[in-house]
Amino acid sequence: MNANHNQDINIINEKFKFMGFLDHARWCGCSNEKKVVSNYYSINMANKNAPGEELLLTHFLGYITNRQTPFERVFEQLDYIFSQIVHDFMKEEKNVEDLLPLDIIENNLSYFSKKPRKASKKESENDTDSYAFVSHEQDSQESVIPSVTEKIKGNDSVFYATSRFYTPDFIAIRLTLDILSDKKYNRSFFSFVEWALGNNPEENKLERLLYALWVLGYRKVGQWIIEDNHFKPKRSENKKQKEYADILIEKKAVLEDFDKNGLNSKYYKKEFIRGSRYNNRYKAKRVTCYVRDLLMYCPCVDILKVRFGDKTHEELIEQMADVLELPGDTWNNNDVLNKCLRLQSENENVNDTPNIIVRKVYDMLCEKLGGKEKVGCFPEQFDCTFDFAPRMCNSVAQKNCCFCPIEPKNIEKHRNHIIINEKFCHKEEERFCPFLLFAVGYKVECGKMKDYCPNWLTEK
Repeated sequence: MNANHNQDINIINEKFKFMGFLDHARWCGCSNEKKVVSNYYSINMANKNAPGEELLLTHFLGYITNRQTPFERVFEQLDYIFSQIVHDFMKEEKNVEDLLPLDIIENNLSYFSKKPRKASKKESENDTDSYAFVSHEQDSQESVIPSVTEKIKGNDSVFYATSRFYTPDFIAIRLTLDILSDKKYNRSFFSFVEWALGNNPEENKLERLLYALWVLGYRKVGQWIIEDNHFKPKRSENKKQKEYADILIEKKAVLEDFDKNGLNSKYYKKEFIRGSRYNNRYKAKRVTCYVRDLLMYCPCVDILKVRFGDKTHEELIEQMADVLELPGDTWNNNDVLNKCLRLQSENENVNDTPNIIVRKVYDMLCEKLGGKEKVGCFPEQFDCTFDFAPRMCNSVAQKNCCFCPIEPKNIEKHRNHIIINEKFCHKEEERFCPFLLFAVGYKVECGKMKDYCPNWLTEK
């Protein structure tokens, strides 16, 4: 990084602070204060009075299906179905094989089946069977999401929803439930989380939790196909895909090794340890997002605090900057935003991906500024650019650049400070911040952003 002068370091940290400002706005209201508006997606539970443990596991299963699938389908439709699966698994203690059978047969318990063909669709030799997760009929058909209610009422009280990579997603969800069926956890997601956190004061609890959840839901699921109504591993000439039973045995062995050795586990050191820039850790976007939600998203936070206490939550929050990575890459692929951020590392490798560069820049700032508490934000918080880049940088001919606080010309104009354009700044504490509404779509009262807003901080 060309950061030979303190001025350069300060400008970079100003950009980090701006991302921290956006991220705080995203979660603003997720505290003991009365929350007026949520700036995050709702988890659409079929049973609105479901226990908190069911909500957390439902949300975890939803994130398994989050690869290249619209968030509306995941959090509004699939979560509804998964919440029914979780209820039958936890409360009713039904067999995983019945809920998610590898042999796809029609039964009253299964939540996966062929989608019925539409009457208007013409049969042809090219027609292939279409599969999906399917909801179950229940007494209360109303959903908090109107579009889901319409689906339920329009399809004989059930509806179908699928993710883009539904075959490996199905296997990952089934593996998760099979592992939780073990007597060590006794179908309890809370028990798994408690076990994952451990009681070793010398080990980072959040690091343990992140790794354990990655093993549970994501590790080496492989590729799968459906043939003759049966899930089969996808074979290739140069690599043999393992059978379901073999993957389950291996997952249990990895967790057993973790149980004995903690963060000294040979699997952890090989696959997930911090400091190795090219292992699975930097691909674990969805589990990073899930763990972040546990700690920041109000419904999850409330559940976590009730079960594990405020002290544990505070400890995990303190560890976020060191443990969580940048989960998203929208900003990485946006040339306009990339040029404005201009984040490079002085020891950058040509093969470094942008999320690794951000981690290196963060580490550099911690060193140069004398500690992480002096850095504006940490890498995970750059995920707010999922909302920022489409609104600010993808506008026609980048007409929003003249308003953008991190546009280099605007920073130079304000003497190397990031300032929100005065046309968006009213400083009326009980009214929503116009800039946040415009730039990221977040509804946050101006007064709640005093300690984060660049305009308030400049006045101080």
